[in-house]
Amino acid sequence: MQLKHIMNFGGLPTILISTITGALIGYLLPKLQARIQKRKRASLNYTEDDNLVSGDTYKMLLVVRMDLKMGKGKVAAQCAHAACGSVEVATKRNPDILKKWRMEGQAKVVVKIQTEEELIALGRTASDQGVLSYIVRDAGRTQIEAGSRTVLALGPGKKSDIDMITGHLKLL
Repeated sequence: MQLKHIMNFGGLPTILISTITGALIGYLLPKLQARIQKRKRASLNYTEDDNLVSGDTYKMLLVVRMDLKMGKGKVAAQCAHAACGSVEVATKRNPDILKKWRMEGQAKVVVKIQTEEELIALGRTASDQGVLSYIVRDAGRTQIEAGSRTVLALGPGKKSDIDMITGHLKLL
């Protein structure tokens, strides 16, 4: 049986050329991706040793008030507002930590708190400790009264700094 559908390129069948090309791509692509990541880190003045020396990684913590009894969608929207607001604050006040947090994958953790008073006190403690913070105040268009404080974002910042303030809080 003749294989008429196999074309020859300089005596090599297409299947062989495809196999060789695939192997080269499989070998070279990870190396290229590693070089791109290395250049990206270098452009941000960040190396993997940065957090090895300090023993720290970076995260953002979103603290949700449970006494408001928000629906799941409302909580998600308020957390998104908090994360965006926190990034805006970090852009102005501490762009280096923001860059490191981004390089590590932008870790976000959501925890719960019971009252507005606890939320405000936690925000003050964070501020006193030098941890970036942002409190969301609801516009009052749906489930919550206008001006209600719904979510507190802490960070992005060093995980150890945030955990020192919030280690007692439970995951949502």
